[in-house]
Parts: sequence; structure tokens; C-alpha cells
Amino acid sequence: MNTNTLIVGASIPGLASAACLQKKNIEYVIIEKQGQIASPWHNHYHRLHLHTCKRFSQLPYKEMAGNYPRYPSRLQIIEYLEDYQREFNINPLFNTEARSVRREGDYWITTTNEQTFRSKHLIMATGAYGRPKPVQLKGMETFPGRILHSYDYRAGQGFSGQQVLVVGFGNSGGITVTMRNSWKWIRSVSWI
Repeated sequence: MNTNTLIVGASIPGLASAACLQKKNIEYVIIEKQGQIASPWHNHYHRLHLHTCKRFSQLPYKEMAGNYPRYPSRLQIIEYLEDYQREFNINPLFNTEARSVRREGDYWITTTNEQTFRSKHLIMATGAYGRPKPVQLKGMETFPGRILHSYDYRAGQGFSGQQVLVVGFGNSGGITVTMRNSWKWIRSVSWI
């Protein structure tokens, strides 16, 4: 399939790119490897709220709802992104995963699990949350307890009454500290 611009990924950057291209009447196709838009937001932990205010987090041409709090929740972000998709009539080709990209003359050739795209321009809007970066620490293989990467964390109820060690204190490590009232003990260790 030929198109002026191929957008790979239908979360925040892909949706914003599609809306901006539409405003300029530039032809595009947007593909998404999952079966829905904004998959990372559907998969984040349940209590997630933005740590940037909504005024600086909204996408081009559409403000967030006035009744949203200053720091919207995960579900409010999903609702906003779904409204954005509808308002701009953005129709990603779902379950279409880019498998390879190469330059051929003046065009980008993107091969997916469904078809091959030939485009003058390519926007890689795949984001940073596609794959976790697990670590392998000495002794993990013999540790009798549960080891969970923050990518797989959804809620703290399953850890109630247990001792929990959180390794790292970036955004993903900090989420568990907010659950400290539900847990008997938490300690955070940062790795440099």
C-alpha cells in the first residue's frame, strides 16, 4: 500500500501526529500492533495519575475536559484519547505490527504482519513502554518469593501484610511507595 506518511503506533504521539497531518490535509496511514489505541495506558497500574498537569499534557487541537482534575487518572486519559480518536476520525489498522523498515530510494518500505507499506515519510510513534527491561541479579533464581517487574504491576492488594523490597525509585519504582499504607513494610533501593 502506498501512502504519503506512515505512522507506526496509535498511542499519544501517533494520535497527535495523525491529527496534525489531517489539519494540513496530508495523507497518512496509522498502524497499531495491539487491538486498541493507547495500549500502554490500558496496561498501566490502576491508580496511575499524570504527574504533569493536564494543561501541559493535552494533545494538539483538543483540551482535556474541564471537569478532569489537574492531574488526570489513567482512566481519564484513556477516555480523553478515545474521544480524541473519535473527534479526528483516526482509524488505525489494528493488530498490524511493523516487522522491518528499510529505505529504498526516496521511500520507506515498512513490512508488517499484514502487508507492506511504501511511504515518503515515516513517523515512529512506538513510545518507551513497549518492552520491559528486566534485570538479572545474583540470587534471583533461588529467591522463594514473588518477583514482579513494574511493567506487570497493576495494584497492591496482593501484597498486603507482606514485606516488599522495591528496587529503583523512578516513576515505576515510586508507584509502589504510594501503596505503603496497604503494606506492612516497604524499602526502596536505587541502583546506579
